[in-house]
Amino acid sequence: MKVPRRRGVIRCLIENEDRVVTAKTLSCQIASMEQEISVEQVTGEDYQKVYVSLIQQHLSQLADANIIDYDSDRKTVKRGPNFLLGAIILSQTYAITQLWYENLDRAESATIQI
Repeated sequence: MKVPRRRGVIRCLIENEDRVVTAKTLSCQIASMEQEISVEQVTGEDYQKVYVSLIQQHLSQLADANIIDYDSDRKTVKRGPNFLLGAIILSQTYAITQLWYENLDRAESATIQI
């Protein structure tokens, strides 16, 4: 899961449990995560950039992996047969990244200034 927007789709579907979610809702939520602002503060430009990339690339790729079920006509998304696997990969990737950064911080603070 190297692409942040694909990880964002999985995070949003974790939060929304078993509901069907529109691409518009996903786009607003992901834009708010990227900008570190509330969903209400997302601008049309921020939303549009995310929406276009989700529709043109990311949702179909997640659907090809069966992580999500994507209805391209209705622009809706729900959890697919491999969703749990995607969520596990996401959580492990996040944990490993956090561990790496923690160790990097310790290594930097342990260096001796000459």
